[in-house]
Amino acid sequence: MTNRFKNNYNQVFKNLVNGLKSYIIDNNMKSMVLGISGGIDSTVVAAICHEVSKQTKVPLLGFSLPCSTNKEVETTAADITGKAFCDVYTVLNIEDWYQYSSKFLNSIKINDTQLKGTPISEGNIKARLRMITLWNVGGLCNGLVMDSDMLTENLLGFFTINGDSNAFTPIGGLWKTEVYELAKYLKDSYNEKGDTDKVEALKQAIEIVPTDGNGVSNSDLDQIAPGLNYNQVDEVLDIWVHLDNKVKDLILNGNKLEGSAFAKLIDTYGEDIVMGIVKRNVNSAFKRKHLPLEVNPLSGEVIES
Repeated sequence: MTNRFKNNYNQVFKNLVNGLKSYIIDNNMKSMVLGISGGIDSTVVAAICHEVSKQTKVPLLGFSLPCSTNKEVETTAADITGKAFCDVYTVLNIEDWYQYSSKFLNSIKINDTQLKGTPISEGNIKARLRMITLWNVGGLCNGLVMDSDMLTENLLGFFTINGDSNAFTPIGGLWKTEVYELAKYLKDSYNEKGDTDKVEALKQAIEIVPTDGNGVSNSDLDQIAPGLNYNQVDEVLDIWVHLDNKVKDLILNGNKLEGSAFAKLIDTYGEDIVMGIVKRNVNSAFKRKHLPLEVNPLSGEVIES
């Protein structure tokens, strides 16, 4: 996939920082509240918030909210990120709360049939418990609850409504591959300044295998497109979402559009994989009816709808 920003991630970072800073100031927010997983997305958002905090003195309140399905490498990376970028960093283990909530929710009966949880529904419970924590802090501290959703996962519906979808996502206009490129730029920038704790946080985030932390799969890509990397997933999505709606309808009705860029995707990656990505986008459209606020990485403008 073409890198839209190439060697211009310095300006992208400034735009994202300026967009968030303007919103914080204009809305008289007194804090930023961020859930930190140790993964690439929340670490990059932490770096953006950290810069806003430096310029505005509005503190970044970071929370690691692990449970038994989080791997040790994830909790360690979260700690490194939290200590490197946050003004206040807190670890709250939600395992007992999750166990109680799961038992309670799975005791519900509908027409005498007891509900039985699935790995995805159990993961959604965890995501929503984290949401409750972050929004409660935000409410008590007049804080903007940060979202770390990016364009790729938003278009795939790879997030939990009222869970890990929050108020403001600085990276919502970036593809996943661009988030990685921004992280690499930031790592190099901090390295030049000798800021070793931030370098290590970004290094860990770049190297860690992305997961939802909920035990649904060994990696996010196992759920999205087994066998592909994010550059390839972004390539498929980029071509698909820019097609005319009439052309999309033809594809969804079985027309392979021989000779087209879309047909080349199928030839390259296989019909099942490509159409799996397409159907994820189509079937998750309802999740995108109310997007979180985001910053246009080209201009720094806040997009509110």
